[in-house]
Amino acid sequence: MHARTRDRLGLENDLRHAVNDHDFEVHYQPIVSLASGMCLGFESLVRWTRNGEKISPAVFVPIAEELGLIESLGTWVLQEACRTFAEWQRQFPRAGLDYITVNVSSRQLAKRSFPRVVQQAVRRNGLRPADVRVEITETALLDSPGEAAMVLRELRDFGVKVYLDDFGTGYSSLSHLHNLPVDA
Repeated sequence: MHARTRDRLGLENDLRHAVNDHDFEVHYQPIVSLASGMCLGFESLVRWTRNGEKISPAVFVPIAEELGLIESLGTWVLQEACRTFAEWQRQFPRAGLDYITVNVSSRQLAKRSFPRVVQQAVRRNGLRPADVRVEITETALLDSPGEAAMVLRELRDFGVKVYLDDFGTGYSSLSHLHNLPVDA
């Protein structure tokens, strides 16, 4: 077996175990208002360390998608981010923390059950739906636009905000923005 193939198979195997064991960390990047300088919220970012080496999300996320692991990983990140944010809101009630954002993959958006996953995470942690923002990429919308639009409308009807990340890096243009069920 070629060394590169063996390395890839080892990575895939380790990734499967990491997803099953929730062997990831969620890091939180502050979102700061330029006008006030105040922290408004946080973007949750998943990180993985394999055998002491940090593996870039640009490497492991596409593999997780290929292997059908991204839904489990994404659900865990969503639950962890909601739990942590709710804890911060309780610990620091005067901090003015408004929201937490969570990145969502196209595979998650393709599942009709995804809004229920979000609703459960919000309710389980005592958050308001407006405390949570899901971030999607335009490529996630392009993968299955009809399904994605239905899921996004259901999330917005519940009160979760929908943010479009990396807009304009693919095939869309600003003229298409008004047709999308997104808030920002």
